[in-house]
Amino acid sequence: DPSLFYSPTTNNLKAIGDGWEFCFTLFSEAYKVLTLHTGETLKLEKGKNLKQPAVIVEWGNDDTLTVYRKGGRTEVLFKLGDTSFYVPQSLTTDGYNYLYFSWIATPHIIDGKTYYQIKLQTVKDKLRTLINIDYTLAEEGAQPAKTPATLTYWPDDSVETLRYVLTIEDYALKSVKLADGIETKLEYL
Repeated sequence: DPSLFYSPTTNNLKAIGDGWEFCFTLFSEAYKVLTLHTGETLKLEKGKNLKQPAVIVEWGNDDTLTVYRKGGRTEVLFKLGDTSFYVPQSLTTDGYNYLYFSWIATPHIIDGKTYYQIKLQTVKDKLRTLINIDYTLAEEGAQPAKTPATLTYWPDDSVETLRYVLTIEDYALKSVKLADGIETKLEYL
């Protein structure tokens, strides 16, 4: 589900604007918090399994984390590079059909400390690429800093290809644009 959800307590971690995230499960090793695809959060320590009525979390010997949800949704998370974040590498809702994800982490050094943006790059099934995401960095010294992200659905099929451009200015998602001038603008108080 490539939907977005908003939380005013989240910074620009996913590079799509302050507070905005894709609806995928994420584990922060540093904060010991598992954020489920629904936005719910659970305290979790690395290496310790968790069993609750609606969710089961199991650590693998290969440092992966598997999250089982009631209803069949299963996400396998892996640690992304040098970050303290675990992101999905695969997802299934029925045990037969799988989605596979690729991610990159972009380091930013602020006051001598390294912070990462976690960027989803592609979503694939066993046959084709379903979504490709391109991120554009702001020009050095640009005011406002513009960092658009382009989401291309079915990029390998010219008949089905669909593109959304997320306009991000100074870390705030300002608009979502589809071809032919269809655009939703966002304003913040």
